[in-house]
Formats: sequence, structure tokens, C-alpha cells
Amino acid sequence: MTKFRNTWVEINLDRLAHNIEVIRMTSEKSIFAVIKANAYGHGDIEVARFLETLQVSYLCVSSLDEAVHLRNHQITTPIIVLGYTEPEYLSEAIDRNVTCVVPSKEWLVKSLSLNDSLAKLTLHIKVDTGMNRVGIKTIEEFEEVLQLSKLNMLNIEGLYTHLSSSNFIDRMITNQQISTFQKFIDSADLNFRWVHTSNSDAALSLGKLDKHSNAVRCGIAMYGYSTFDTGLQPVLSMYCGINQIKNLNPGDRVSYSATYTAINEETIAVLPIGYADGLDRKLQGYNFHINDVPCEVVGRVCMDLIMIRVPDHTTVNDVVEIIGKNSDAAFMAEYLQTISYEILTSVSPRITKRYLLHGSHYKTINERFD
Repeated sequence: MTKFRNTWVEINLDRLAHNIEVIRMTSEKSIFAVIKANAYGHGDIEVARFLETLQVSYLCVSSLDEAVHLRNHQITTPIIVLGYTEPEYLSEAIDRNVTCVVPSKEWLVKSLSLNDSLAKLTLHIKVDTGMNRVGIKTIEEFEEVLQLSKLNMLNIEGLYTHLSSSNFIDRMITNQQISTFQKFIDSADLNFRWVHTSNSDAALSLGKLDKHSNAVRCGIAMYGYSTFDTGLQPVLSMYCGINQIKNLNPGDRVSYSATYTAINEETIAVLPIGYADGLDRKLQGYNFHINDVPCEVVGRVCMDLIMIRVPDHTTVNDVVEIIGKNSDAAFMAEYLQTISYEILTSVSPRITKRYLLHGSHYKTINERFD
């Protein structure tokens, strides 16, 4: 059942387990599994539940909202909010045993002034080693944060940074960031339980060369994608049925603004999926597949519908592969001149998710109903 609409994604949990093992074997480190943005479109609750069985050390989210959502669904694995948490909401993190990030001395001072029980909160310090987003940029500020933490008996559990260019084969920028990060480590008078720098590409390209960390933060690699070919397997596939078959005559126009005109007699299929489901309007001209046969998107992608040119023998019982073995998210991203992250995180919650485990159907979820 796909909750009334013949459009769905399949989430292969066996492939997720395979990818986790690849990351573990390559990095030889504990895994902080990044499941922000609804687990990159894969469904954060079901993915989190499965990752708990794989004994990842932490689940990483971008906001306190995402962390609370997981806790409300009985996820018990440690959770860290990698993004900025407003100091006035830290009591919520304390109540739900959620780890937060110290991004600056200013944040810490304000947090101490607003929270009498900040010592109950687990914290990781974020160091800005050159990306110039969130984080402490100077050794001086870092040492002041450590001093404040010591005076207030705070639980500083971890230290980390984020690498901007780990997808580059040339590691010049990465090496510069790691060198900067090492200076922060050397200046600290504290042994951190967790030190983590490597994102997906760094975990797979640096591997055992990352000697100053004991954990890697992996998002996109878990879901099957990396700049580096390490045997990862894409976890998500997308399919839909066919609403209607139409025959076109030469000169017939298709969809908004009449951007496609049939030259010959053609057959098209109307699909129950559109840009409200996360498929970019610029996919006109891209190929979906029916029984491994490429079928071109003709006319503008609509909010809820897409038309494709199909072989004459196509029926409404055929299944259309949108993302899968013939063209994965990276292939679609290249066509759209974007990245696989955007393709995956754009998957709408209104699309039903079918989870596969041990080679067979495990569970069907539609987030608007369940």
C-alpha cells in the first residue's frame, strides 16, 4: 500500500548497513551518523532505529527541533545538535539528554547567564579552522571558553571542526585545516572523550591517516554517495506508477508554456509525481526508465504530474524508475548541475517510504499518516 498514491521510494537498509561497514573498515573509528534533514530524505525515525542496531556512537542533527523529534519517538542513542542552539532553549536539551555545541565565548556567557543547570548539559566545542561558518576561530577565545567551562564545572565532552574541501583529491586545504585544528588540540588542558573532524569524503579518503580523531561524522556516505569510489551502495530508489497513457499527434503540445511539441505520432505517460515531491522543474529532457528503457521527460514538470515519452506498448501497469539502478541521485544531480545531497534532501514527506531489510519488504511509512 502506498497511501492512496502510486508514488514511493524504497529505502534499502541492507545497503545502509553495508555502507556503515565500509566507513568503519576504512576509517577504523567510531561513527557519528548524520541524520539531519530527515536523514537526507530517507526518514529520520526509521533510519535512526536501524542505526541503533548497528551501534553507532552518536546521531547528528542540525537543530534542537530534529533532536526532540527523535527523542519523542523513543530514540535513545546519544544525539548531538551540530547547528546553533539558542541559549534560552538549552533546558529542553538538558531534559532530553541532547548534546549541544559551543560555537563561541559569547554564546557560552549568555548560556551561563540564562541556565542555572548548564553543568547537566553535555557539550562539544566547535572550532572554525577555515570554513568561516559556526565556530571558535582563535586560540585565545578557545582558551577562554575552556577556562569558563572549568570554572562552571561544565561537561565538555568533545572537540571538532568541519572540513570544507575534503572532496578535493589535492589535500592542500584539508591539510591546512587539520594543522590548524591540531594547534587547538595542543593548546587544550583537557582530554576530550570525542575528537572528530572527518566528514564523509574525509573519512573515506584519509582513512587511517586521520590520527588525531577517534570518530568520523558521516552523512552522504551512509546513504551511498562519495567523491571517492569505495564500494558504497545507494540506499534510496524512487518509483511511481502511471496514471494515464495518451497518444499525441504531430503538433500536439505538452504541459505549461507549451515547451514541448510532438514532431511525430508519440505515446506519453502521465505520472503521479512532480516538483512538490522534490523533483526539479528543470528535469525536462531527462530520462526516467521503464523496464530499463529510457523515457524522456516531455514538457514542463508540474507540481503533481510529469509526462514522459514512452514505447507504444507501455501500459498503466508498468512501473517507472525515477532514481535507481539506471540513474542514481548523483546522475540526476549532474544533469541538474547540483549535488546528490540536494536531490536526496528534496524528497517530500508526502512520498511513501518502503523499507527493505534482509532482501524483503520490512515496513511501509507515510509521514503524513504515521
